[in-house]
Amino acid sequence: MNATLNPDFSIEPDAVVVGVDGTETAVRAAIWAAAEARLRDTALHILHAAPYATNPTGRRHASGILGRARTAARHSAPGLDVHTVSSLLSPVAALVAAGEQADLLVLGLITGGSPAEPVLGSVTPAVSLHARCPVVVVHGSHPTGGRSAPVVVGVHTAGVDAAALDAAFADAARHRSALVAVHGGSGDATREQLADALAPWRERFPQVQVECLAMRGHPRDALLDAARTARLVVVGGHRRSAPARILFGSVSRDVLRLSPVPVEIVRRGSPDPHAAVAMAVAPVSEDG
Repeated sequence: MNATLNPDFSIEPDAVVVGVDGTETAVRAAIWAAAEARLRDTALHILHAAPYATNPTGRRHASGILGRARTAARHSAPGLDVHTVSSLLSPVAALVAAGEQADLLVLGLITGGSPAEPVLGSVTPAVSLHARCPVVVVHGSHPTGGRSAPVVVGVHTAGVDAAALDAAFADAARHRSALVAVHGGSGDATREQLADALAPWRERFPQVQVECLAMRGHPRDALLDAARTARLVVVGGHRRSAPARILFGSVSRDVLRLSPVPVEIVRRGSPDPHAAVAMAVAPVSEDG
């Protein structure tokens, strides 16, 4: 199905949306998104923001970009319900609008001159900051982890990162994989304290095998070390009202740049001082 999106376009509820721009990275993201949509038993919408497509030449170019991504997605996930849509909005506006209705947004991370030095550009931070739903960033320069590899989730405090923990445990349950919860910093947290903080999630997802890592040192290093054998890394981002410099502090920025596997950004909620999930560990600065 092909359509042109206007500011009031609609996306199927609970769909997975992947943004594509004609690059190899975007095709990789489409393939990843197709596998995730199939696992979630939902539709995949492949979105190309094409404000240039106001004439026949531009529309043909946009159609070619979408057609290539659609072919790759259907080849990797035969029988999947795939829709291609071209928007006259800017990339950020189109993706944020799609995220108001979608269950998940998927983006490809564009790389710089060196395969080892991917850059964030402007689209990824803006979409991750403003999107209502979680955003997954797929690297174009690294292979994704195996299907049986665990999902890794960074835990600042369990209360603050409740949304990220929800997403990570649900992902582990869908993929039938283990989960590794990582807390890094200079506090006196122990694995036992981290495990106690995760008790509500362990009760909700008894089928998920959980490993807790409470490590001294920079949280970035702890997450990147765990990512080497992971399938996905989940990190919390701040709320929409937070400026981009806070959302993308050194931890989030470096994990996005350097993770060898896709990274899911789940916006944090306000910590609830009365929540039973509050974890008694020293907070770690996002910019630390």
